[in-house]
Amino acid sequence: MPRRYPPLFMVVRKELEVWLEKEDYRPGDRLPSEEKLSQLFEVSRVTIREALRTMEEDGIVVRSHGKGTFVAERRIRSILETNIGVTEMIEAIGYRSGTLEKRVRRKEATLFLAEKLSIKQGSGVILIERVRTADGRPVVYSVDAVPEWILRSKGANTKELRQYESVYSFLEERCEQDIKDSTAQLSAVVSPRIAEKLNLQSDTAFFLVEQVDTDQNGQPIVYSREYFLGDIFEFKVRRRRAPLLMRGSSLGEKVKDAEDAEDAKTGSK
Repeated sequence: MPRRYPPLFMVVRKELEVWLEKEDYRPGDRLPSEEKLSQLFEVSRVTIREALRTMEEDGIVVRSHGKGTFVAERRIRSILETNIGVTEMIEAIGYRSGTLEKRVRRKEATLFLAEKLSIKQGSGVILIERVRTADGRPVVYSVDAVPEWILRSKGANTKELRQYESVYSFLEERCEQDIKDSTAQLSAVVSPRIAEKLNLQSDTAFFLVEQVDTDQNGQPIVYSREYFLGDIFEFKVRRRRAPLLMRGSSLGEKVKDAEDAEDAKTGSK
């Protein structure tokens, strides 16, 4: 069997990526023109254009008609089926995670929080409000609510909590609380109040992830609202096609039938 070689544009792409790193190109820096790159790598402009096209598809560069090609911001990607903390998300692709502002306080649970955390209204709740950074840039505003009984059960206090970068690490290491499952809801929002906290324009778009984390017994131990900056974060969701959607009922009935079938299947286990 003859040996297969990668296409020339893929070879050039790899060389171009190494060259950009060697020359210390940063996000926002403009690349040389296609003509200059073709001379530098001794290939045709068509090959350079194809290499840049694949780099753009993978979010490495951004091309603007009439302006040129620029190094893109590194985007932080997360698969929603995998529950990892903000700190881990930021550090996974090489950013330095930090906290610009952190406020930890106790309050009595409102009816809303009581329902989310399955506790009595008026019970103690610890709120952790933070502005999270990536390489010093504010990129996430988060509010976490933890039932006070969790800290009390292990003799922990809010002073200790303030020392932790990650709420998950505090719960696991100090309070011996392991998160087993999480239920999240993702939506796109514009919030001038949140934008102001991150020193952004009032019309900045965010991904809002509202989540409840539970322990091995199904007891909620964290309720969180996290506002992720839309031009830095990407969220990937795996979706499966429900077979019942192929039947002749209306769309709403099809969705409900699919959900009922799934609930029945789960309940029978």
